[in-house]
Amino acid sequence: MKRKLFSAALVATLAGAMAPAHAKVEEVRLGLVGNIRSDQGEVVGGKYGALNAEIDIISSSPDFLNLIGSPRPYLFVSVPTADDGVTFGGVGLYWRNEFVNNWAFELGFGYVIHDGEIDQIYAPGTPEAAAFVAEHQLLGSRDLFRTSMALEREMGERAALQLYWEHMSHGQVLDQRPQPGARLCGVALPLPLRPRPGRLNRFRLSQRRASVPALEGERMFRKMVGLAVLGVAALAPARAEADVADAYVGVSQHNICVTNCKNADKEDGPNIAFQVSFDSPGFLEWAYAPQPYLMASINTQGDTSFAAIGLEWRWEFAPGWALEPGLGYAVHDGELDNPHPNGSPEAAAYAESHLQLGSRDLFRTSLALTRELPGNWEMQLMYEHLSHGQIIGEGRNQGVDQIGLRIGYRFGD
Repeated sequence: MKRKLFSAALVATLAGAMAPAHAKVEEVRLGLVGNIRSDQGEVVGGKYGALNAEIDIISSSPDFLNLIGSPRPYLFVSVPTADDGVTFGGVGLYWRNEFVNNWAFELGFGYVIHDGEIDQIYAPGTPEAAAFVAEHQLLGSRDLFRTSMALEREMGERAALQLYWEHMSHGQVLDQRPQPGARLCGVALPLPLRPRPGRLNRFRLSQRRASVPALEGERMFRKMVGLAVLGVAALAPARAEADVADAYVGVSQHNICVTNCKNADKEDGPNIAFQVSFDSPGFLEWAYAPQPYLMASINTQGDTSFAAIGLEWRWEFAPGWALEPGLGYAVHDGELDNPHPNGSPEAAAYAESHLQLGSRDLFRTSLALTRELPGNWEMQLMYEHLSHGQIIGEGRNQGVDQIGLRIGYRFGD
């Protein structure tokens, strides 16, 4: 298996070296990680206690990935420093955003294979089975998803330091067996092969949005990333009782006529949305056990995109059917006000083609009709409304409405 991993890494490296000029290798990353927890939130004792040495080879983002935020493709290998460890190797994508000067937050998603144990090899209930489980972490599938988060501090143009976390499991998608998974945490040394540009790596806006000042866009995206970091940090201490419960992806028609038809259809769409929901932690039982969530909605035409955190309640009113109202807090990259003098022809023309949301911070209210599907899957009809309600903002409050469909997967059922 290790030979297979090495061969795959070699082939991928050669392929990267021969890649077209728009997707060249731009960073090599060296890391050292330890197996800190099992997927059930209990500290691992004696299971792969040695460290893993890791290397990432990261290329520039090719143009065809602009639609999903210009992530950088990577090739990844993780090799144990002891004979009883597990070797991982795979490929994936990294999304990187600077939220303050010299600090960045990075999310990753990928696919890996490994040479570790998959399942129990002894008869259940025997002493040998108990000893095997105590010594080995059973990963449930030969191929796994890899999710990662990193906090980076730049140390100049050609070096940086990262604290990062990664999780590998099949998520009941690549396989149906039990999935203890593997969690690793450690430090990495990114080594850019060329100086990094002095700007944020953010979603590219269309020419229609070119009038938005660059500084305002930078501040907004820093705030969005900071919000995500804050949400992750707030949920991390309650991880043992608030595991990931659901993951959603969907598409919504943007700026439709629902609560404010006068300002509908000023922006184009659709929006592509991603959301992760968590089990309700114990301290929210008094509020009827809502689920915390993190989400992002990306406009495909360069109009208003946003990110949000919040709470959703689930009410099952019939077998296989549920209603899910939600309340959250969002930040966005849309327009706030009219930059032209009141009454001028320029102001009138601007108002005809731009939503003016009045505040960078907005409330997000939502309502979903959920239909459960076989195999932990579900489909949702989702409505959402964003506005500041004259509470967290003042002045213009045109708001924006969206309606669409999402498909979700429920973990742990």
